[in-house]
Amino acid sequence: MSDYSIGNELKDSYKETYNWCSYNIKWLRDVQNFYKQRANLEKEYSEKLNQLTNDFLKKKAESSVPLSVGDSPVITPGSAESGTVMCWTEILTETQMIGKDHSQLSEELQFQVVDQIDALIKKSNSMLSGINGFVSELDSRKYEIYHGLDKAKKNYDYSCEDLENIRSKIANGNNSVRLKEKLQSKENEMNNCKNDYLIQVNLANRTKDKYYFQDLPESLDLLQNLVQYKTLQLNNLNNIATNLQRSMDLRIGKKLDLMESTINSTTPDLDIKMFIKHNKKQWSEPKDFQYIASPIWHEDASFVVKDDANLTHLKNRLALSQSKEHQMDEVMTTEIDSLSELKQNTLSNSVIMSGIEPENLLKSMTEYVRTLASFTNHESNKLEATVCIESIVNNLGSKYDLDTSGIDVSSLNKKSGGILNKFKNTLKLETPKRMLYSSSSDSGVSEVLHSSGGGESAVGGLLSGLTRKNHHSSKLGGLFGSGIRSRSNTIRSTTSSRANVPVNNRISSIDSNTLSSEESEYDNNLDDSDDDNEYATNDTNPVKVKVLYSYEKTDDSELTINTGDSLSLIAPDTNGWTQVKNDSTGEIGLVPTSYVEVSKSSATTAPQLPGKRKNNLNDDNGGTTVTALYSYEAQGNDELSITAGDSVKVVHKDDGSGWTLGELNGSTGLFPTSYCS
Repeated sequence: MSDYSIGNELKDSYKETYNWCSYNIKWLRDVQNFYKQRANLEKEYSEKLNQLTNDFLKKKAESSVPLSVGDSPVITPGSAESGTVMCWTEILTETQMIGKDHSQLSEELQFQVVDQIDALIKKSNSMLSGINGFVSELDSRKYEIYHGLDKAKKNYDYSCEDLENIRSKIANGNNSVRLKEKLQSKENEMNNCKNDYLIQVNLANRTKDKYYFQDLPESLDLLQNLVQYKTLQLNNLNNIATNLQRSMDLRIGKKLDLMESTINSTTPDLDIKMFIKHNKKQWSEPKDFQYIASPIWHEDASFVVKDDANLTHLKNRLALSQSKEHQMDEVMTTEIDSLSELKQNTLSNSVIMSGIEPENLLKSMTEYVRTLASFTNHESNKLEATVCIESIVNNLGSKYDLDTSGIDVSSLNKKSGGILNKFKNTLKLETPKRMLYSSSSDSGVSEVLHSSGGGESAVGGLLSGLTRKNHHSSKLGGLFGSGIRSRSNTIRSTTSSRANVPVNNRISSIDSNTLSSEESEYDNNLDDSDDDNEYATNDTNPVKVKVLYSYEKTDDSELTINTGDSLSLIAPDTNGWTQVKNDSTGEIGLVPTSYVEVSKSSATTAPQLPGKRKNNLNDDNGGTTVTALYSYEAQGNDELSITAGDSVKVVHKDDGSGWTLGELNGSTGLFPTSYCS
């Protein structure tokens, strides 16, 4: 039987799902009142009982739509009803035919059905309140991070204004030594504020991703399972009422059998499936936060390290974050094992559908919520540390020694001193390094390999670049849902697509869907050329791709691969996905970059030499020269070989692809922008 998950299917739908779940719980009071009144009416003849069931059939008709699809469905259900509502309709219809009074039945209904429904309502409301409180904490934390972003932006702007005021005084002739020292101090303060602001931007983005792709779907699945618990328990109580009626009168045994059959066929997934079908809507992820430059100072989004004070500030933050990340890993390992065990043993849809006892389900849900709240808090703490580490290392790791082995983390945690005051002291770092840095010129990726332990932690090593599109593959799965959201990958599963991208590239990047008219014209010219693919490989010597892990495609744009398949590269890594061709079947599609390895002996060629661009090679590019920092050997006829120290004339600046068109010794071609200053 297929699994259904509101968290996976309905994006950002907590309000609608909460109202639907709340309505289902409130509706239990109708069921309770029905049995209560029926217990009082059992002493009367069928005429009275018939009137009662007619009243509740009308109530059912009024509440059928919100019970089945919520109070604001995207698609109206028409005459269709959910499994629970259809079951209830059958019960009322058959009850109309019951007319014999029985005092014993009245007493049994009161104790075994009415009182139990009241207990069910109290337990359901208690669980609903707990889930809502958990979501409120998630919202508070999200908005707290957003507020921190606004505060960091204001601090940065104020520091820029202070620095500009001092510069104005010096420009007006006040060249006192004191004022110059104050100028240097304000510049350091401004740089630190900017760096803190950039970190806060990344934290806000990562928190947003975590909220919409992990925490909120988990909450929706909790509401889903509360409805499932309600359905299972209500089915049990309805069966009790049915069996009591059977014992009252054998003559209506066949009718009671029909009611019981209907109840037992009302599985919890029927309501979930109908609710999803009629509430599924188009949803777009909120846009990422972008770095906003000060109107009077720095205009780029790069980290600033002007002197040892700036570097020390960032090293201190790096050391604190590394310590925090390690601590969270140790705590989260135990918690995620506990969550996984609960999920697999009692809380998966397959276990629920197999007939788990409702009380056991409620007990497991209670334990799961308690553990999940603790785990989510630790996960959020680790997210802060991870964002700080990646922000600093990916942007400064190739330029500065970020060894933190000589930093006393315990002293940094003392509030009396403060990190800013420590800029006055010079840290003496030990020679052995705790981390190794490796950079790739192809992707601009910087990795931090912690030498302690020799690899990634149990809960969160740096994962390869799978985009958020595939946030579903997992060991733990969605809470109570279909089991396709990842908690075992912790924070990095939703952020790996951008974890290794330098901050200045990420913040200043342009959405591929919002090209300017000039860039669109350039792209059209490229499309009209003989070579449509700027990353096209040589047909006579295709780039081979090795399959590291098997992968099952999730949509038509992807490709299923297995270890041992012969693949050829079509297009290199883009946001964690690589386009390849299966040499055996001829199929072409996208696969996760981390699941394959491109052969180093035949690396992909650089982008083709840009074709003719109308009004694009403006004069503002002419005459500009850059100095080669590293040597580069051309990989194709459209590239330019350069040697460290060469002065290269810029023909056309980097358009965002990472390549610059230049001229050297009469030859024109493309060279990596990052290889020159």
